[in-house]
Amino acid sequence: MVQTSACPAAIPVAVSGSAVRLSLVDAVGIGKTVTVSYTAPESQPIQDRAGSDAAGFTNESVTVTGICNRTPAVRTDLLERIAGVTDCASVTSEHLGAIDGELSFSNQRISSLQANDFAGLSKLQRIYFPNDLISSLDANIFAGLSNLKHMRFSNNSISSLDANIFAGLSKLEYISFNDNSISSLDAEIFAGLSNLEAILFTNNSIGNLDADIFDGLSNLRQISFVRNSLKSLPEGIFSSERNLTALAHLYLRENDLVCLPSDFPYSKVEDGSLEVDVDLPDCFGVSLSVSPTVVREGSEWESITVTAALMAGEPRINQRRAKSEDTTVTISVVSGTAEEGTDFEAVSSFSLTVAAGSTSQTGTFTLTATADDEPEEPETVTVTGATALSDSSVAGTQVDGATIEIRDALGVSISPTSLSVEESGTTTYTVVLINEPSGTVTVTPSSNDIGAATFSPSGLT
Repeated sequence: MVQTSACPAAIPVAVSGSAVRLSLVDAVGIGKTVTVSYTAPESQPIQDRAGSDAAGFTNESVTVTGICNRTPAVRTDLLERIAGVTDCASVTSEHLGAIDGELSFSNQRISSLQANDFAGLSKLQRIYFPNDLISSLDANIFAGLSNLKHMRFSNNSISSLDANIFAGLSKLEYISFNDNSISSLDAEIFAGLSNLEAILFTNNSIGNLDADIFDGLSNLRQISFVRNSLKSLPEGIFSSERNLTALAHLYLRENDLVCLPSDFPYSKVEDGSLEVDVDLPDCFGVSLSVSPTVVREGSEWESITVTAALMAGEPRINQRRAKSEDTTVTISVVSGTAEEGTDFEAVSSFSLTVAAGSTSQTGTFTLTATADDEPEEPETVTVTGATALSDSSVAGTQVDGATIEIRDALGVSISPTSLSVEESGTTTYTVVLINEPSGTVTVTPSSNDIGAATFSPSGLT
């Protein structure tokens, strides 16, 4: 019987000539201890050449050295890097710890890797296995690679990645698993990889991404999930709270996306700091506009026309386009800097329906601004809209809104309002503007009997 810490179970024994070979089920890394025991069976015991039974022994410890149990291609490459060592059993942890640079195995038809293939390679910086036949990776295969910066496993047959496979790789900058068969990624798979600059998973089968998956990756510049099975992206995945301050390239084309999240950072697209490659042929947005955009305090009421327009475009929704079905938008008039009930009278919500084949629909509502005697800065009322949650073809349930400005009433105050003047006599009056004007104001006084009295000057500016 053979026992190890990794596999404390009975192991079959193979005898060939004078050699007795024990083949462990699990690979054992350098420095691990294997405990071996042998009890002679009643029949067919191990014998020497003279026919004498071999003596039994208990708990004989053997410390594993060498790299003989590693994947052949890896083992050969490592041996070639160690000067003066040709026997895989003679490789020590010191030898492995001195190896740096990269391991590269492209087009070698490697179908599997041992869990300990990279054990002890603490200085290794790059691992490349593109264009092979690898179908899975052990959860701990990268453990201890504290200096690893790049890994590329593109064009293999990998179907899944353990949630902790990148744990501890704090210096990792580049991950490429393009052209595999990965169907999902754990929400925490990139956690702690603050130096990560590129995440490439083009041409896989990933159907969704968690909102937290890129959280805190402040150095991340490039994300590629081209040709996957993404049907939607969660709200907040690219929000400012994720601290994706370095993100410059986002590639999402050839998925099943209808729209980007409503909180997507379109401002970065518009200022050129973020390149987005995505196809959204069925995505629409709604933009609201109002007329007039200014009302005055003290007017009895103002009729406001609001227009809801369907918009489309990639990636920014900015062109009018009709849909093949009706789109209903619920309009609400709410407080901006102006306070409902104090600065303006409440307005009930109402709906506008943009009919199939049309690009816009208009409606009206009445806005009454409350008059007051105090001059003040202009205040705003916000006109917002929302589409039905079930309408996935509209970019988010919130619609681009519009703003109406409430300004003080126009006018002047004349004191006194009437004058009596004796013949050949004079008198004075005072003109005061009710509020500060935005331009020059001219006041022209008049008399109810021009022949009896005149004004000098004829106008006040």
